[in-house]
Amino acid sequence: MARRARRGPGAVILRRQRDRTPVAWRNGAGVTEEVAAARTGRIGDGEGDRIAWRVSIATVDKAAPFSRFDGIDRLLMPLTPAGIHLRLSGAARDVSQFDVVAFPGEADVASIEDAPGARDLNLMVDRAFGGGQLVRSYVTGARTLRRRAGQEVVVVVALCPTLRYRGEQLEEGDAIVVDDDRTVILSGYGSVAEATVVRATG
Repeated sequence: MARRARRGPGAVILRRQRDRTPVAWRNGAGVTEEVAAARTGRIGDGEGDRIAWRVSIATVDKAAPFSRFDGIDRLLMPLTPAGIHLRLSGAARDVSQFDVVAFPGEADVASIEDAPGARDLNLMVDRAFGGGQLVRSYVTGARTLRRRAGQEVVVVVALCPTLRYRGEQLEEGDAIVVDDDRTVILSGYGSVAEATVVRATG
């Protein structure tokens, strides 16, 4: 049976990158900015409530192993032009900018040979709660986005500073969180990352 996430009333929420507070990693190798998340109310991962899903942006300052997250599926999209260089289950894996790599949270993963300041967008989903998808898409003049049937949430992250939402300029890293059936209309020309979470059935 799918676990229930704890969250507030449905809404379309604009979350500015400038308002987020980076949290330093315990190993000192980087920081994480939480973009949006929901939690199950169960204790796990050594950090209080276990996540149902989380979208975050990480800045990697030096090579280091990734934290282990049992029962969590992860998707990672490099945001900087050089991409990111990983060791994934013992094999080297180069991931280009805006490509996506998926791996289980139990996997042995480390960043290697990355220049300080490498950034990546992350989607983490408790596999008992559901599944996720992370893709890059484009806005050419105007584009309508909405949560589709079966989707728990859609988080849209601006990948460039050339888009507008409700007349407001979006900066790179700004995010729009859609967890009800309202429509989001973006205008301008540029790309976004779309992180979607689908709740498990049964």
